[in-house]
Amino acid sequence: MGIQQFAVKVRRREGVFYKGLYQLAIGVRHVACPVVGPLHRALYYERRFRKTAWHYLRRVFYWEPLFKSICREVGPRFRLVGGIPWVEGNLDIRIGSDVTINGITTLAGATVWEAPALVIGDHSYIGYQVTMTVGPRIEIGRHVLVADRVSLVGYDGHPKDPVERRNHRPAPREEGRPIVIGDNVWICSNATILKGVTVGEGAIIAAHAVVTSDVAPYTVVAGNPARLVKKLSNEK
Repeated sequence: MGIQQFAVKVRRREGVFYKGLYQLAIGVRHVACPVVGPLHRALYYERRFRKTAWHYLRRVFYWEPLFKSICREVGPRFRLVGGIPWVEGNLDIRIGSDVTINGITTLAGATVWEAPALVIGDHSYIGYQVTMTVGPRIEIGRHVLVADRVSLVGYDGHPKDPVERRNHRPAPREEGRPIVIGDNVWICSNATILKGVTVGEGAIIAAHAVVTSDVAPYTVVAGNPARLVKKLSNEK
């Protein structure tokens, strides 16, 4: 009798012997270790400290130096969180001061340009699983919040012609345009901003919005395609 047949007999509880094995397995599955408060609390904080220290060492001495080595310019107090962004293409990356970028992020430069430019201004934050497809240029201003899973798509990547796609040709340069994000913009999670769009200062892009045209300063847009839903005060 093979292992699979034996396991089936246990699950079916065929007879007293297999029923006993089944009940034993259920009992073992529900075994729990009693909590010894001081001991397990100490172990919890020891694990937390150890993981935090290891994360710090990897960030400072490995992730950040490697990423900075492929950037043209990185300002002071730059911080990576959770790894190194995946970078494709010959991107010209310039980053200001006090910028934080999540390591689970994709930065892709279109190959039809020699050096597509990605510029991120001071005090900006790039969240988890953000994707930036850079055509000629993506420029992000100062104090910008880019939430998790946002997509900035400045280039189509694939041509419209199916024959060209089958031949693995890239889209022509005309299918890429700059994206400009003004200062103090908040782009909420899962939003998508398409090529040629300029988002004005202080604007808010609602979650899951698909932005296909320019956004005026100090406005809130939402929906697919994104439309104006509210005007904000620009008093500082």
